[in-house]
Amino acid sequence: MKTRLINIFVLLSSIFNYNIAQVSPGYSPYTLEYGGIELPTNSINISTDDFEIDFRENANLTVFSNQFIWRLELILPEFKTGHLAISNWNIPEKGRLFIFNDSASYTGPYLRTNQSELISGRFKSSNLILEYSEPVFPEFQGNFTITGIQPDFIADSVIKENLVSVFMNQSRERPTIMLTGYWPPTNEMVRHFSQDAELNPGGWQGENWEGLGYDVVSFFPEFDPADCNDCGQGFGDLEVDYQDFSQDFWPIVEEVQPVGIMTFSRGFNDMSWEIENRLVNRTNWFDDYTAPLLP
Repeated sequence: MKTRLINIFVLLSSIFNYNIAQVSPGYSPYTLEYGGIELPTNSINISTDDFEIDFRENANLTVFSNQFIWRLELILPEFKTGHLAISNWNIPEKGRLFIFNDSASYTGPYLRTNQSELISGRFKSSNLILEYSEPVFPEFQGNFTITGIQPDFIADSVIKENLVSVFMNQSRERPTIMLTGYWPPTNEMVRHFSQDAELNPGGWQGENWEGLGYDVVSFFPEFDPADCNDCGQGFGDLEVDYQDFSQDFWPIVEEVQPVGIMTFSRGFNDMSWEIENRLVNRTNWFDDYTAPLLP
């Protein structure tokens, strides 16, 4: 069973564009939170994917009555997609890093963690702006090192063909893979795998998916409006809520008995997505929309 789960994860991760970082809800960048104010920003031209930049030494500092704000722009040689690699990650409680793709699209916040290295959410841009903030009287002053750009992994056609031949299920009974989506667009992108005729009037498309010998089913919350931005808790099979989600999720798992579970979540606030990669907020929990607010 464990080997099969690993095989399925590798297969789906290769077919989908695999993203590493998780976006934590609940906070906004200082420049957007206060009406889109413009702050001075230092800029550095980047000519290679391999570099090492001390953030505090190169960023521009702005001092407010209750916040220190550092901003640094990385100007890339061309439009590209990828992930920023960060090392020596050491920031105080209430320190927050956001990474802008443009004036309104960003990933983050990246918060205090026990790990000294991290990989950012996926970006799509020719320039990036890092905005880091912390309280005026922190326990210590945070800093980190930007250590380069990690590329996306996209399997070429030869790799995909090999994966299909290796991971095709040959058993008579088709096992089930369960997909879950949350805020848009992730709930909509798995809708065609739903077996609920009301949620998916176009008909279930997950039977023997791609001829690989696996049935794919999906469960997700719904929102009103469907293309919401500040979406809230939602309603339906699943909800964005610690307690309600747990109460809904495990009975579904018991009924479906999947051999693998893939979780999708919103990647940016520009309606892109990511695959969750075993990342959890063990030291930083965000309040729910309704009480009880924490697990």
